[in-house]
Amino acid sequence: MTSGTVWTSTDAWVFMALGGTSEDDPSPLSEIIARADAIEHAVLERTEFTTSAGRLIAAGLVASGGGGWWLTTAGQQLYAERTRRSGWRENLLRGLRRLGPPQEAPPTMEPDEVDGAAGR
Repeated sequence: MTSGTVWTSTDAWVFMALGGTSEDDPSPLSEIIARADAIEHAVLERTEFTTSAGRLIAAGLVASGGGGWWLTTAGQQLYAERTRRSGWRENLLRGLRRLGPPQEAPPTMEPDEVDGAAGR
């Protein structure tokens, strides 16, 4: 963990793009990037995704495997508690901050995996 590291709005953005997914219905990276674009009208950069996804995985909120990504049970609970009302970003950031500082643990990905999923 990096001293002074805090949860960011990008972490909330990535989490929202994963929202509603589960291990039984994982989302491929291309869908996550499309959802992220719909939320922010911007395409996630590789470092934005890998940094935030790593933090969310280390916190036990997100998992991945077999080409898909999903919210864990804890992630689904946080999603249900913090994103169903207006001001989802601040509500979600408050929930993330209650978990303590994020751990820096980027997932192992091919260098062009995010760019390929984003159609770049």
